[in-house]
Amino acid sequence: MHLFIDPIALWLVASRLSGWMLLSPGFTEINTPQLTRAALILWLSYLLLPLIGPIEAPLGSLPDLGIALMGEFVIGAGYGLMLRLIFSAVQFGGVLIDSELGYLYAQQVNPFVPLSGGIFSRLFLLLSVLYFWLFDYFRVVLFALKESFVLVPVGAIGGALFDIGLLVKLSGALFVGGLTIAAPIMALMFFVTISVGFLARTVQGLSLFSESFVLRIVIGLAGVVVFLPLLFLLMRIEMEQILPMSSRYFKFALP
Repeated sequence: MHLFIDPIALWLVASRLSGWMLLSPGFTEINTPQLTRAALILWLSYLLLPLIGPIEAPLGSLPDLGIALMGEFVIGAGYGLMLRLIFSAVQFGGVLIDSELGYLYAQQVNPFVPLSGGIFSRLFLLLSVLYFWLFDYFRVVLFALKESFVLVPVGAIGGALFDIGLLVKLSGALFVGGLTIAAPIMALMFFVTISVGFLARTVQGLSLFSESFVLRIVIGLAGVVVFLPLLFLLMRIEMEQILPMSSRYFKFALP
C-alpha cells in the first residue's frame, strides 16, 4: 500500500462509503458518534483505494468533480437502502406481533437512539443488529462493497442506478419475511380469538369482551416466550435469504 495516494480518488471513494454508511444497517440503529463514523469512512477508503486501481473517468473541472461525488454518494446510498430492507423485514415481523398482542398502544420514542415503535418491533430490530455483527454478515457486506468498485468504477456514473424489478422483489421478500417471522404468534392469536368467540356464543351469560384484551396480552406474551427460539431461527433464515438478493443492486448500476 502506498503511503501517498491521490486525494481526489480518496475523496470519491469516501463519498461512496459515506452514502452507504448513511443508510447501511448496523450503524444508524446504534448511537455511533459522528467522529467515529468519519474515521471509519476514511480508514476504509484508505484500505480500499489501492485495490480499485486508477480512476479512468476524466475529471478536468470542478463541476465534473461535483457530479462524480454526487454519483458516488447515490451509488453508496442505494446499496445501503437495499441492505436496510433486510432489517425492515425483521422489524415488520415485530410490528405484526405488536399488533396482534395489542402492544402498539405502548409505542415509545427514544430521543438518544433512533429507535421507535412497539416493544417487539424494537426488540427484533436490535436482535437483527446483533445478528449482523455476531454472525459476521458485516464481512460479506464489505466484500460486496469492495466488488462494487470493480462493477461500477470510481467516477463513472451508472446509466441505470436503480432497477424497479429488484425493488419489487425485495419488497415482496420483506413482506413474506415479516409474515414468516410473525406466523407462530399470529396463528396462536387466531386460535385464542376463535376460542373466545366460541365460548361467548355457547356459554349463556358469559361476557368475555372486557377480559379478552388482557387474555390476549397474557397468552400472547407466554407464546412469545415459548416460541422465542423459533422466532430467532426464522429471523436468521430470512436475513440469510434476503442478503444475497440485495447484493444484486450493483449489477443494475453498470455505466
